Amino acid sequence: MTTRLPTPERCGETDDLSDDCPECGSPPATLRGETTCTQCGLVIAEDYLDRGAEWRAFDAEETRTRSRVGAPTTPTMFDRGVSSQIGWRGDAHGNPLSSRKRRRIARMRTHDRRAVTTSKREQNLLRALSEMARLVSALELPRAVHEEASVLYRRAYRENLLQGRTIDGMVAGAVYAACRRQHVLRTTDEIAAGSSVTEHDVRFSYGVLNVELGLAVEPVSPHLYLSRLLGEMDASPVVRSRASELVSLALDSGIATGKNPAGVAGAALYLAGTERLQNATQSDIAAAAGVTVVTLRKRYYDLRDLVGSE
Repeated sequence: MTTRLPTPERCGETDDLSDDCPECGSPPATLRGETTCTQCGLVIAEDYLDRGAEWRAFDAEETRTRSRVGAPTTPTMFDRGVSSQIGWRGDAHGNPLSSRKRRRIARMRTHDRRAVTTSKREQNLLRALSEMARLVSALELPRAVHEEASVLYRRAYRENLLQGRTIDGMVAGAVYAACRRQHVLRTTDEIAAGSSVTEHDVRFSYGVLNVELGLAVEPVSPHLYLSRLLGEMDASPVVRSRASELVSLALDSGIATGKNPAGVAGAALYLAGTERLQNATQSDIAAAAGVTVVTLRKRYYDLRDLVGSE
């Protein structure tokens, strides 16, 4: 049995998402546990846990022979993957354990499991990360989104933004914020469908994280909605190419500013279909885009007038 290491919240490790020097805005570099600015030399952070190797290698053979194996630490797990593990079947040599030894190991395993959390607050964090893993798996999101959402939730956890708010709601808000930051298209109703909260709760929690943590979230591009539409609609390659051109034209001209990106993408696909005589009905495209027919028709008129004025 190995000794349990403290979680990063106890040893002072942070998950700062800032990438630039606060003085001159230049990119920092981390070496031997110290993060410094590459231009002005400002020490941004120090006394970090140095996860680099303590040895040097001068060729590929030395790198291979001196390499170590093991999963890296990850914010998606409560203890970041640095935890003790007590075996089940036998000892280190593979010999079977006696019944008395098995009962003792079982008691040690129970105490080890109970010692993971030392307070109700840490129990809530453990529950939140478990719920987040379930939600990410249900939505089939990439690992980058999972890690980003875990970092955002841990920041909210440290800054006491969870008080008076539901765990499931903040988890859903963190997952939606991570999708926005990683440019993965998931709507609030899709996240609410995979969670136990409503769409209003997802929007509210996302708003709290966005304002309190100062997230740099860009608007959703209509190109993301167009990619989803093209996957659902049976459009020819010519229509696909023309629809992408129309979306780019709408973005460059500014008529898509402040408009529902799903409506812009649907209108571009509908207009491209009418130009190539392969159009689907407005109701079908509007249903696939998740907008009303009225919204789709308005964006279609805007695009048609823009193309006609060229």
